[in-house]
Amino acid sequence: HRFILMFMVVTSVLAQNRVLYLDGTDDYVELPQPIIEQDSYSMETWVLMFGDAGGIEQQNTIFNQGTDMTGCYNSKILFHAMARANLPNSTFGIRTDQGCFERATAPYPGKGEWHHLVGVSDGENIRLYSDGDLIAVEQITQQGSFSDNIDYVNIGRHQHDGQTFGSFFGLLD
Repeated sequence: HRFILMFMVVTSVLAQNRVLYLDGTDDYVELPQPIIEQDSYSMETWVLMFGDAGGIEQQNTIFNQGTDMTGCYNSKILFHAMARANLPNSTFGIRTDQGCFERATAPYPGKGEWHHLVGVSDGENIRLYSDGDLIAVEQITQQGSFSDNIDYVNIGRHQHDGQTFGSFFGLLD
């Protein structure tokens, strides 16, 4: 079981040297690719959203590992604190090179306060937790790889087709 912990340290007076501040416009962290290569893994972070995110769809994206293409049969792992400004749901989703997107989705617990979000894949199900409570489960029905032809791995940005669809606005710890 591979754990991906999003505990990042940046130097910032606002963040008191403890958390990652992302401005919702063009701040993000680029990681080596791919970092998730197995079907069992966990991601967790503390999230404090300040408001609506940037990007075409205003997605408050925590993590994105994917190809630059969208649609079925293009590998992707995606974790949103809030999927869209007009769709206030937390989302943890996957897509293999042989399937379409599957996601565990539940209402986001609220802006302006800290929340602990966890996404878990055990190879059979994906689970989404908020503040210690299991809030969504989705069975994985597709076969294939989550890590084929990965073009980027980002914290705080969702992109594909050469465009930014979401830029996180707030703090991640």
